[in-house]
Amino acid sequence: RVLTAARRELPMRLARFSGGDLRNAIPRSAEAIVVVAAKDGERLLACIAAVAKEITAELAAVDPDLTITTEKARAPAKAISKPDSDRALAALVACPHGAFAMVRDMPTVTETSNNLAIVDLAKGVLKVHCMFRSSVDSKKTAVAETLRAVFELAGADVTVFGGYPGWTPDVKSQLLAVCQRAYSDKFGKPAKLTATHGGLECGIIRAAYPHMEAVSIGPTIRFPHSPDEHVDIPSVTRFWTYLSEVLRQVPARNGP
Repeated sequence: RVLTAARRELPMRLARFSGGDLRNAIPRSAEAIVVVAAKDGERLLACIAAVAKEITAELAAVDPDLTITTEKARAPAKAISKPDSDRALAALVACPHGAFAMVRDMPTVTETSNNLAIVDLAKGVLKVHCMFRSSVDSKKTAVAETLRAVFELAGADVTVFGGYPGWTPDVKSQLLAVCQRAYSDKFGKPAKLTATHGGLECGIIRAAYPHMEAVSIGPTIRFPHSPDEHVDIPSVTRFWTYLSEVLRQVPARNGP
């Protein structure tokens, strides 16, 4: 949004654009080096400051620590042309990003989404990495085609790779019922049933063995895929106790 506003205001070219580190993590930061005529420098700074003020006001309630800063830099040796800069920024703005649909049986859980995860412009080549997810494979394919269309319209080469099967939550699963009873038996209170929007091995295993039922359980992880990621140590002990009870009850409930 900042760069798009700037290119609307004055002639501008991209020399460097870097944001995000991992496909499966929401980007924490990004930076860009842009080139304008010397006479337009102050206009550029004023434009960026105005847009930054708007964005920080919009996000004040959910991301109060957001900062957008500018500084003058030494002129880079190369920058991509204005038409290429315009196409690149247009594609990034048009790229669908965020949640698209929620799980019908669990309306608070995301079903389908895309993460605009990495943008890297270096040596005149722009690379964009997205990671789209869905518990419904057909919807994942549809998102892939949408992303392909956006970037192909901008003249980019698009490759889809690294996909893995979706895993639709089954609230009527017999194994899930066993896990819920085991939790109640062990801890004296009902388990809280939920689903995550992350990719899990369960989807890959069930794609090969569709007759299997699967439930994902584990200790409490905080801030996954970030420098702040950590595990709640007391929850590891509780998890082991619970898993032992689940394994004890499965044969009794479902046979050997």
